[in-house]
Amino acid sequence: MLTEPEGVKQDMGLPGKQDLRPISQANWRMFSTKADAEAILKTVQELAPDAQLVDASKKMYAPFVYASPEPDIMARIVYGTVDHLTVQEFAGDLVDRQSKPNPFVDRFAPGQPRVLRCQPVGAGLGQLYWAADERGQTT
Repeated sequence: MLTEPEGVKQDMGLPGKQDLRPISQANWRMFSTKADAEAILKTVQELAPDAQLVDASKKMYAPFVYASPEPDIMARIVYGTVDHLTVQEFAGDLVDRQSKPNPFVDRFAPGQPRVLRCQPVGAGLGQLYWAADERGQTT
């Protein structure tokens, strides 16, 4: 998200001692609304038909504490396979990068038509990125 996620805090306390704080700005990209996450999932499924949306609320994401048991805004991961490459991306990050490209990853200018692509980044791992679409269409 490009704004602070509502209804969630990060527990910075030691085990057994909760210390809830606002989500740091560096982590806002992990979060999205359910509608945004589902929309980006459909786009990802054009590249990775097996892609699914996973709620990031367990294990390393357990420090995120939600005000509601079924929050609209939460950390969600799009997980799938593109040409034998495993991709795992925060849905919120993919949504945000449509209008605010990451200069180290994405290959389009703001306002330019774009399409989602995948590039290899390691043994069996892929990274999704937005590329300029010369056809003038945006997916």
